[in-house]
Amino acid sequence: MIRPMRKLLYLAWALVLTPAFVPAEEPPAMDAWPNLISAPTEVYRATIIKMGWPDARDALAAAIAKNYQPGEDTRPGSAGKPSFQSWLLLWQWCDLLARDEQAEAQRFIAPHLYVLASNAADANADTPANTPKPILAGPGVTPPKTYVVAPPDLDKMVLTAANINSILKSLAPADSPAPQSQPLSALVPDDILARWTNDEDFLRSFFATLSPWDFTPAVLRDLVAIQQAQPAKFHEYRALAIALAVVYDEKPPAYWPHRQVLHNLVPFEDEPVADRFAFWVKSNETGDLLTNLRMLTPEQLKFVVDAPVDESELRWAQKNVLYPRSDFTRAFFDVAYSHLRATENKLTWDTGDYTLANIKRTGGICVDQAYYAAVAGKARGLPTLYFEGLGSDGGHAWFGYLKDANQWALDCGRYANQNYVTGAALDPQTWTAVNDHELAYRTDAFHDLPQYAESRDDLAVAGLFDAQEDIAHEAKALDSAIAICPRSADAWDAKTAFLERTGAPLADLRAHHEAAVREFASMPDLKAAHQSALAALASQQGDDKTAAALQRSIAAQNESTRTDLTISVEADKITGLIKARDLAGATREFQIDAPELGRIAGSTLFYKIAQPLVNALLNAGNRVQARSVLDLTRSILAPMKNGPLDQDLSALEQTANSTAILFPDQPK
Repeated sequence: MIRPMRKLLYLAWALVLTPAFVPAEEPPAMDAWPNLISAPTEVYRATIIKMGWPDARDALAAAIAKNYQPGEDTRPGSAGKPSFQSWLLLWQWCDLLARDEQAEAQRFIAPHLYVLASNAADANADTPANTPKPILAGPGVTPPKTYVVAPPDLDKMVLTAANINSILKSLAPADSPAPQSQPLSALVPDDILARWTNDEDFLRSFFATLSPWDFTPAVLRDLVAIQQAQPAKFHEYRALAIALAVVYDEKPPAYWPHRQVLHNLVPFEDEPVADRFAFWVKSNETGDLLTNLRMLTPEQLKFVVDAPVDESELRWAQKNVLYPRSDFTRAFFDVAYSHLRATENKLTWDTGDYTLANIKRTGGICVDQAYYAAVAGKARGLPTLYFEGLGSDGGHAWFGYLKDANQWALDCGRYANQNYVTGAALDPQTWTAVNDHELAYRTDAFHDLPQYAESRDDLAVAGLFDAQEDIAHEAKALDSAIAICPRSADAWDAKTAFLERTGAPLADLRAHHEAAVREFASMPDLKAAHQSALAALASQQGDDKTAAALQRSIAAQNESTRTDLTISVEADKITGLIKARDLAGATREFQIDAPELGRIAGSTLFYKIAQPLVNALLNAGNRVQARSVLDLTRSILAPMKNGPLDQDLSALEQTANSTAILFPDQPK
């Protein structure tokens, strides 16, 4: 009779040395798992499936935790070893499939719930009567700065099984079924689970793309639908399948493509994702595209497939917008500019259906030119973005596209003489704002280096330790992620969140942000974010002098090249005074700084600072101060007559002079 321990050892050796063996009837115990030096064999992958996803997740987590070694000084530890990477991918896969569908729906909804900042503390009130009611911010909507994301305790009270379904109707695709109390693995047929579990390239690409804000039940359902509809093409176009799944797991914003066209005029098509996949595969294989979709990453393909319009629109562009990739900027000027609409302030499209053919035939203003060029570029297989920005005399729209494999052209139709410092677009995976400077960082070549992938794996391990409530090892994994890829903003942000969540001493937080400021010295957005965090820490300690000095430093460093950051500092300062109900202080601050800000930032002064301040003053009944702010703004900016800024200023002046004033403090 073989002793139990010896039997266990025999089983472990059999699994490691003879990968052709049929998996054992009983899954191996935790201590029979390998030390992760060797890559997982098909036998181990089959055993994982047989164990069940929760048990396999826990067993893999124990093995990874036991064998993990952090990196240091840009040298990776375990994350640099291919075999460890393979086992970590399997743990991520098991962890995902073991999650509860209803819990995932709750996690997806939570970031969309906001409460007034002044009421956030009431979320922990003892009685439901004192609990603030959150508002739901739909896709692509960011509430005013007077609102903050609802605290977790409030999420738990609001997001019950009884109302998750109704809330999801505002966020998820129309065909999304009600989430059930079941593991996500129940959404994927067994044969597909087995295929994907053995497809490491698919898993690697999938987890490199998946974000914490994705609605994972919808993502998995769409991937399954594509796999079942075109099994032969799924493997060949896996990046396309992933891009489609992470874009169409959530509704596009209600204002898509922009706020200057009525929704019912846009040729939307609520098409199954599998049909969209078939369209793009056919377009690629019939030579209608300027790129080979097989060669693009999911991150790039997101900006190809993110136009939820009827396929007839895309086919029209494939036949009629025939500029070469190197000169696709010309598509913007296919649409003749309508000066009459601009001067008469007819900024909303009113010329029939919003089709590409009709836009080209009738002409339009900048938003129509940018939309036309962006959608036409997508139809030709080019990743494109629709941008909006504020310049010297108001708003403007343009587009950007991937000009070649390594270069984005982000200023197509952008007028240099209007000083558009930055342009805002939407990331179609999350429908959150991304500016052109952030996009340049996100597409930097360092993201393709092994160090970045290794740093991302360290972050995954940190998540594993977080689930185990092992704070000490989580900290080491986060430090490793920063050490081996110091340029990874994700790693720095994860460490920030960890320090805040664990109640780290303010000195540790300060040292962390100071190190980040040094690391991102040449990246204004990232540097300013960490400088702002340092200012907030100084304020928290009552050191208003240091906080003010840091804010002045941000403004001074960026006033010649990144005036948007300078304006943001001032906007945050005035917003803080408004939140504190110190409207007199906010007005005084504006009067002091407005002349210089107007000189360097143009219309941004009005849209980002003066307009919110005037609304707050009118809300409080301070009509005289509101008119004073508007008069000062007009004298400083001296807008061009009948230009966008002049028209918007005039509209607010008319409101300030009217007898009926109502500015509900709600997101629009």
